[in-house]
Amino acid sequence: MKEKPYPIRSFQNLRVYQYATTLATDLFWITRRFPNEELHVLTAQLRRTARMIPFQVGLGWKKRYYGPAFRLHLDEAQSACARLGLWLYVAHESCYLTDDAHDELQARKTHLQRMLTRLNDQRIPMLAGGTVTALT
Repeated sequence: MKEKPYPIRSFQNLRVYQYATTLATDLFWITRRFPNEELHVLTAQLRRTARMIPFQVGLGWKKRYYGPAFRLHLDEAQSACARLGLWLYVAHESCYLTDDAHDELQARKTHLQRMLTRLNDQRIPMLAGGTVTALT
């Protein structure tokens, strides 16, 4: 059964924002177990990159009435997802992430990229005062 559209009143209502925020929070807790010598390099990069994704979605929402700016911020979120994948690989190769944890985080990152792509591919109905589907 197809989900019914609902009005999005804030970027916090976007599922892609909620998913990205949950991933960033989970990565924060995971990186707390990393060694102290990685605090200013790998840990900081992972956290910063993960937090950049929901940040860019929120900025894009604020500029949603100008479609190209909205899409630019979604592209920045996509780029942050790609960087996140690279930092996850470095953490895994440095033996700070188990194979299972790495695979799960990479799968979540890939799912987030797909969500961003679907949102970017929509006709941005906010411009016409419409609604965004619940799937984004």
